[in-house]
Amino acid sequence: FDLLATETIPALIRGHTGPQPIRIWIAGCSSGQEAYSIAMLIDAALETAAKPCDVQIFASDVDAGALAEAREGVYLDTSGVGAARLERYFTRDGAGFRVKPRLRAAITFAQHDVLADPPFARLDLISCRNLMIYLAPAAQDRLLESFHFALVPGGKLLLGKAETAGAPNLRFQAVSDSARLFANLPRADRGALPVPVSHTRQEHMKAAPPDHRPGVTTPAKVSPKASAAELRAELAVALQELAEARAAQSAQREDALSLSAQYQAANEELLASKEELQALNEELTALNTQLQETLEEQRTTSEYLQNVLYSTNVATLFLNPDLHIRFFTPATRALFSLRPGDIGRPLADLAPLSSDQELLADAQSVLDGTPLIEREIEGQGGTWFNRRVLPYKTSGDTIDGVVITYSEITERHKTHEALANAERVAQHANDAKTRFLAVASHDLRQPLQTLVILQGLLMTAVTDARASGLVERLGETLSAMARMLDVLLDINQIEAGAIRPEKTDFTINEIFERLIKEFGYTARAKGLQLRMVPCGYVVNSDPDLLEQMLRNLVSNALKYTPRGKVLIGCRRRGRGVVIEVWDTGIGIAESEIMVVFEEYHQI
Repeated sequence: FDLLATETIPALIRGHTGPQPIRIWIAGCSSGQEAYSIAMLIDAALETAAKPCDVQIFASDVDAGALAEAREGVYLDTSGVGAARLERYFTRDGAGFRVKPRLRAAITFAQHDVLADPPFARLDLISCRNLMIYLAPAAQDRLLESFHFALVPGGKLLLGKAETAGAPNLRFQAVSDSARLFANLPRADRGALPVPVSHTRQEHMKAAPPDHRPGVTTPAKVSPKASAAELRAELAVALQELAEARAAQSAQREDALSLSAQYQAANEELLASKEELQALNEELTALNTQLQETLEEQRTTSEYLQNVLYSTNVATLFLNPDLHIRFFTPATRALFSLRPGDIGRPLADLAPLSSDQELLADAQSVLDGTPLIEREIEGQGGTWFNRRVLPYKTSGDTIDGVVITYSEITERHKTHEALANAERVAQHANDAKTRFLAVASHDLRQPLQTLVILQGLLMTAVTDARASGLVERLGETLSAMARMLDVLLDINQIEAGAIRPEKTDFTINEIFERLIKEFGYTARAKGLQLRMVPCGYVVNSDPDLLEQMLRNLVSNALKYTPRGKVLIGCRRRGRGVVIEVWDTGIGIAESEIMVVFEEYHQI
């Protein structure tokens, strides 16, 4: 094979001319490894030569089972194939490798008996390795004569290592003794193939009368007294008859050769047709198997989908583009009076068991392009369903119908109603709270106003400096209580939507000073330091609401700080101001930081 790859096949391609293809025959191909190997060498040589050339490769064997294996082209052992060729000419097939279709199409496999059937003709290369060793000498000679006839002059014959091409210079001449490669010698008479001796022309001549033997003339009866001129005349006649006989014999030989070539061509066409029919039959068998597998997969998938749809409690209705019933699940009978015979009925003919007057219009709207329509539908016995209408789309994303599903939501609907009732009760309670605070504000302001008047009278009656300071602080406390009451009522009104915060420009330091005065006595009473960092920033906010928020922060800081100090300050951040209240108290756990902003929540 190295000699074929490096010399024989490249030389065959370089020397090929004319429209006739290069013809190669692998006799006794067995399971096809040799045929595919030669086909790979031919393909590589054609690519290297970059020369367009038609090649016909015939592979034959008398064993139909071996031919079936060769046609399949699947091999488990590929140890003799290089990695590059394995990747180029084979594909992985289970535990083995399969010949690629391009290489498989280059070879014509045919059942053929080299001793009984006529050989292929006009061949450039014959490979018959390790076949002749099983034949008797007479059969070997017949086979070599058949190859000698089939090969063109100079064509190559490749034999096995233990085989020979017969006597040298008779039919073949050795090209390489070690590789058992021989070249076909030209023959003067390239007529028809030799036939058994019982059918030879010599035997036919022996059986025929002497006057009817082609190419043989009857001896002339010459008189002893005949003159030389007469003898020459009779000899000329005999020579003429002999020439005519030879011409007739040559014509017969040419006719036999033409008939043999026609027979050979017809035989090759029949073999090629047989191979094509065999390949077509194999393809049809494979296609039928694939079709059966596809049908089985589709049947299995259909059963899976049907089991999934039937096992769910979701009523599903499939409609075609004409809004006729295509399929429905058993759960649909709770909403429609459907039977299996209703497949194909229009949706408009159905009488739903629920109050769903918009069903037909929704289905038509989705069919026209609306992606989804969802409604809550009340069924019989107080049951509720969530009805969804969606488009039925194909793999090409085109709308080919409508899918309608009904999911029972009775419990969810009851929960929703309970939440709505609870919301109404809470709103009623909130309204009652608002009314209570509105009434209580009047009652609370009356004694507070009395305390303010008494504090004013007390302020005029007290002359002691220390007592006057205490009365003044009492006045500040009463003013803070009045503001707190006003803010409380304002917050209640904000929640009710009655008022909105009134923003204005003011300095933060004003609020800080009021808080220091308001909580200074409480801080000294607990032994705490209440300090503020003066801040001259002017902000835009509601001063009353902001002061109330800071009052709550300072009050909590003093309440939960057993010793140390409380500091109020602010700092600029971007275009805004951050107000901070620092204390040395117990602090707030990290898990409770966010919940302090919930209403009425106390840590």
